[in-house]
Amino acid sequence: MDRHLHSFGVAPALRPTLGPGPDRPLGENRSPGPRSGDGPLKDAETRRPELNDRWLQTLSLLDYAFQPIVNSHSGVCFAFEALLRETERAGFADPQDLLDTCAAEGVLAEVDARLREMAVAKFSTLPFATKVKLFVNVDNRVIDRLTGPGGSLAETMASRGLHPSGVIFEISERHPVRNDQTMMQTLERIKAQGLNIAIDDFGVGFSGLQLLYRVEPNYVKVDRFFIDGIDRDTRKRHLLSHIVNMARLLGISVIAEGVQSEREFLTCKELGCDLIQGYLVQAPTADIGALRMHYEEVEVLSARERRRKTSDYQFIKDKVQPLEPLHVETSMLEVLQMFSDRPRLAYFPVVDSMGVPVGVVREADVKYYVYSRFGRDLLSNPSSKVSLEKIVWRCPVVDVNSRAEHILEVFSIDNPAQCAIVTENRHYVGTLDAQSLLGILTEKSLTIARDQNPLTRMPGNTLIEEFVSQSLMNTTEDYLFVYFDFDHFKPFNDRYGFRVGDRAILMFSEIMRRILRAASFTGHIGGDDFFAGFQGAGLAEAMPEIGRLQNQFTHEVRSLYGVEARTRGFILGEDRDGRERAFPLLSVSAAVLRVPAGRDILTTEEVVQLMSALKKEAKQSPDRLASATIGG
Repeated sequence: MDRHLHSFGVAPALRPTLGPGPDRPLGENRSPGPRSGDGPLKDAETRRPELNDRWLQTLSLLDYAFQPIVNSHSGVCFAFEALLRETERAGFADPQDLLDTCAAEGVLAEVDARLREMAVAKFSTLPFATKVKLFVNVDNRVIDRLTGPGGSLAETMASRGLHPSGVIFEISERHPVRNDQTMMQTLERIKAQGLNIAIDDFGVGFSGLQLLYRVEPNYVKVDRFFIDGIDRDTRKRHLLSHIVNMARLLGISVIAEGVQSEREFLTCKELGCDLIQGYLVQAPTADIGALRMHYEEVEVLSARERRRKTSDYQFIKDKVQPLEPLHVETSMLEVLQMFSDRPRLAYFPVVDSMGVPVGVVREADVKYYVYSRFGRDLLSNPSSKVSLEKIVWRCPVVDVNSRAEHILEVFSIDNPAQCAIVTENRHYVGTLDAQSLLGILTEKSLTIARDQNPLTRMPGNTLIEEFVSQSLMNTTEDYLFVYFDFDHFKPFNDRYGFRVGDRAILMFSEIMRRILRAASFTGHIGGDDFFAGFQGAGLAEAMPEIGRLQNQFTHEVRSLYGVEARTRGFILGEDRDGRERAFPLLSVSAAVLRVPAGRDILTTEEVVQLMSALKKEAKQSPDRLASATIGG
């Protein structure tokens, strides 16, 4: 939630009208209509208390802005949050002052409901309103009135040609939420109307995990406190990572709120936040014409980051099972027929009107109705409360751009659905079961094996580049990148042949494994070029190991020379111009680049240029060693 704006919207108040009945064909944009047992609520909603002229005048002075919530991988807009504006013009210090005054005068529920209706009215004027969702905030003091007099938005949405699933109620964690039967019944009725729930300001409020457990939200908005400076704060990174993993396991989407810088964006994306909101994308604006369906600048940032590291996108896309999803309003008789037509399927994915996953329905859960004596009769009864939505299981939802290891992590923890739903731009793509996930990991392992250098069996260029790019993304820790290059290898190779040259390369790789204990990663670039990466290690810790490696190689490689060459300390060979000259025995140069914490995010191209300059300096140094610190 914007720190200066409260989540509400305003425009002329609307009188809800009842949409078509539940027998309308599947997939049409409609309100589900009142459910069994909701008759008294429907009657109450038509008797909304009237506001006096002063409050009506106040509402007419207000306006609201929208702020986009976009997919972090593509920049495609998923939703907009409605944010209250012009409260000072209406005579209030801020939005909270307005709401507190409403509460003191006993009109909070009525004003709250009208503001939400006004938000829908303006939102519906967007040319792409049917393709995105709307987040509206609700004051926790009136949650139990959401389905009371004037509280329901389902019919208001239908009157504007929008589906109820397009609205998400934001419940803030900054204010206490009552834990009683009435509150839980209210939340159940909200969900029964097809509306979604989000927990706002997650992590800084009263209830924490209790609220997450009781409410079972569809979305969690991580408070700006955890996002601010997350690229420089290791503790915040760990906390956000755990929140994302926990939410994905529960089938909850995570929104990083208040993203303002490129570094914050890239860190949140790396940690698994598939949705972002903040000034980096767009500031809240009351100008409907300034809102877009696609924010190309976010896509450019994401694409640039993807080019820096390997992606599992193709592995996942190739193994996804594109099962035809069921609409959440599909009748139970149709669900039974679907399982009957495809007896080998253990589940079907379920989506809402926009193709956003809701969960899965399992064949095991509908067996009761198949084998029950009156099961089919119960499902055929129009007054029955049995609906697909009531038996849908939440399951892990992952973006197609996720890493395979991350999918495995959320998949393997208690997962009664026995599958994961894969999305792209938040829309359903397909599912992954255990077998398809195993296939992804196998394909990736084979690809990694193919990238290994065939001589040394060390990671090759692809994995080296991945290590470097991921290190550059982590600005909270120090890194050392070391480039090793043999000195005078060509004349040695020409003199003794490729077989002996390969023995020298293998010798160095074995010494690397033996001596570089502090290194987090070692790789073979190719030929006589090697790489080592140190995470969290300083120059004082790494440089002695690098020096020992150089000395040990210089000592051991002498065994590959003849007695005469070892005695005189050089061999004769031709230089690049074809002239004979003396070349010293093999040694190795090391270019060491320190990448300190708190730096700006660099590109791999910038690092390559710096390392290249350092390598030339090392070749000319008496100890064959050169080091530098970025920004130093």
